[in-house]
Amino acid sequence: MKFSRYNKIVITALLILVSPFLISSKLISQRVDPAANRVVQVNENIYFQAGTRKFKRGDYQGAIKDFSAVIRLNPGNSIAYYDRALVYSQINRWDLALADYNQALLLNPDEIRFYNNRGVVYLHQNQWDLALADFNRIIALNPNDAGAYHNRGAVYYHQNQWQLALKDLSQAIALNPDDAGAYNHRGLIYFEQNQWENALDDFAKALEADSHYSDDYYSWGLINSMLIR
Repeated sequence: MKFSRYNKIVITALLILVSPFLISSKLISQRVDPAANRVVQVNENIYFQAGTRKFKRGDYQGAIKDFSAVIRLNPGNSIAYYDRALVYSQINRWDLALADYNQALLLNPDEIRFYNNRGVVYLHQNQWDLALADFNRIIALNPNDAGAYHNRGAVYYHQNQWQLALKDLSQAIALNPDDAGAYNHRGLIYFEQNQWENALDDFAKALEADSHYSDDYYSWGLINSMLIR
């Protein structure tokens, strides 16, 4: 069988799921509390701003020190725990990130981003049931959260629950047609199921959505060498 229009499409040789999960990667800015001690508030803002600048330029240890300073000044600041957890995630310190997300959620149990990022940590730790619980909670709170469907679909992928994964990834794409990762994940499932044309179509759409996607996340082999006979 020939798929000539896909001759230049390439995929992973071993079909390992290597695309990133969707993590809320933007630091949350400090909110001004009129009731807070003015001096403490000013110092918190100084450390928040410094930590944000260091995070953006890749000085993760410096950012951790600044967000830790905010926590020392105000241990009840959920945003500081969230921001520090995000930095820990950047350096793959999943245990420390999890502890901070847990604390952030104790302080602010209604923040969807906290659940999403904790769910991603659970994914990296292969704690599938705990990850599912967090993504299910997000979807219950906001049925239009594309990232939660994407991430829950990734959990189902790892559990070899193909139909559930396809359903969630398709919903993620319907809500966010520019999600390159969702196309990639769904394409991998199609490939596992020998649905070649569907797989190729999704890989093509992933590249259209993000032209740099292939450089970042694939060990490439030419798919036409496998399919064109």
